[in-house]
Amino acid sequence: MCACRHINEDKRRAEGHQTLFSIVNDIENCPVSHTLPLYYHTVQQCSVISALSIYVLAVLVIGVFVVFLAIVVNVQAQNTLTSQS
Repeated sequence: MCACRHINEDKRRAEGHQTLFSIVNDIENCPVSHTLPLYYHTVQQCSVISALSIYVLAVLVIGVFVVFLAIVVNVQAQNTLTSQS
């Protein structure tokens, strides 16, 4: 029984270390080196979105909205010109 418990504990530690290594690889320009000490362990993993990504998305949405407004204004101007003729 003691040997199984020891093997399971080693497996749990190895899986935790692999998870931590995966997290470090997912982070761009992570300051942690790729040789992580064995005493590091994962507390909790979560997904995040950077503020820059939200800013870029907002700029794209605003840009699409401005183009849409320009098209609507252009169509209305053309309709006004054809109705006056």
